[in-house]
Amino acid sequence: MNQRKNMKKKIITLLAFALFYAVRSFAQECSTAYYFSAKKEIIFNKYDKAGKYMGKDVGTISGIKQENGALQSTYRLIKYDAEGKVKEDGNAKIICENMNVRIGFQVPDMESGQSKDAYFTYPAGMTSGQNLESKMELKIKGKTNGKKMDVEFKVENRKVIGREKVKTPAGDYDAVEIGYDMSIRFKVMGIGIPMKLKVLEWYSYGIGIVKTETYNKDGELQETSLLSSFK
Repeated sequence: MNQRKNMKKKIITLLAFALFYAVRSFAQECSTAYYFSAKKEIIFNKYDKAGKYMGKDVGTISGIKQENGALQSTYRLIKYDAEGKVKEDGNAKIICENMNVRIGFQVPDMESGQSKDAYFTYPAGMTSGQNLESKMELKIKGKTNGKKMDVEFKVENRKVIGREKVKTPAGDYDAVEIGYDMSIRFKVMGIGIPMKLKVLEWYSYGIGIVKTETYNKDGELQETSLLSSFK
C-alpha cells in the first residue's frame, strides 16, 4: 500500500516538474519571437511573380508588457515601394499566451477615420490538417477620388498544411505551413470588382512568420515576402 502511495507521489512530482518546464519553455519561446524583442527592426523583402524586388516591410516593436500571464507588444509596420517611398504606416497588437500567439492588424475605416482590429491566431502545437480560426469578415466604407467605395474582406478555410524547412535571407527555419483563402470585393458606384487569392505562410515557433506567398484564383504566384533580417 505504502509502495503505491510513494509511486503515486513520484508520478505527481514528475508531472509537476514536466508542467513547470513546459510552461517555462513556452514563456521563453514567446519572449524569443521577434514580436516581443524590444527595439528590434524586422525587415521583409517583397518580390513579384518574376522574382523582381517590389519593396519591403519594416517592423519595429514597442510597448512590451506582461499582463495576466500574457505577453503583449505593439508592432509598427511601415510598407515601402521599390523606390523607398512609404505606402502604408500602421500599428498592430501582438499577444502571446501559453504559446498561443495572436497577431493583430488594423483595418482602416476611411469614412469614420478610425480603425478596426482583426487577428490571426497561431496556436501552440499545430498539426497537419488542423483547422485554424478563420472566420474573418470585414466591411469598410470610404471614398476614392470623391466617389463612394465599399470594400469587403473575408478570410476562410484557414488550415495547417504541414511542416517544412524554410530558407530565408535571415536564416533557415523549421516552420509550420498554413494556407487560407482570401476574397476582396471593391464596389465603386455600384460596380463590384471581386478578387480571390490563396495565401500560404510559414510560421516558426519562437521566431514568428518567416515567409508568405500569395497566389491568384488560377494558382499563379503573385507575390513572395521573405524575412530578410531582424536586428
